[in-house]
Amino acid sequence: MKKMLLALCVIHVLVLIPNYVSAKIGWVDVSVVLKESKIGKVTFNDIARLQKVKEINISQKKDELSKIKKMISSKLYDKDTIKTTFYKKIEEYKLLVESSEKDLEVEKRLMFKKIIEIINKKLVILAQEANVDAIIFKPENGYFSAELDLTDRLIELLDEGSYEK
Repeated sequence: MKKMLLALCVIHVLVLIPNYVSAKIGWVDVSVVLKESKIGKVTFNDIARLQKVKEINISQKKDELSKIKKMISSKLYDKDTIKTTFYKKIEEYKLLVESSEKDLEVEKRLMFKKIIEIINKKLVILAQEANVDAIIFKPENGYFSAELDLTDRLIELLDEGSYEK
């Protein structure tokens, strides 16, 4: 029984290996796609714009703290009241910085998730067009034949479409 099972496994492997070996696999460099495609550029610009807005809000809060700090050193105001306000504003500042970082990270993830969904749809079209069985994202290490590089064509496909923000 064990010999029969082993024989079936060997036959199964021998039948399947040629199919895997003959599979044509293309690849794309996602970092290049994100940097050079219109949708990638728009996304990076949107992220930069969001980051700038967050930085402005943080800067305004920081200016508020500086003003209160000056008030503490002046003799015109009740120091205890100003100090209490100052410590309260410091906590608000910390919360603002923390929430801004978290919000920006969430926004980035959502934007990149949307791009990856669009890329995946275009990869199906690209695979059919290039007559490949699979398309992988190029890792940093290893050898990948330039002949199977589909990055530029993917960028073209992405740039043909228009996308909602």
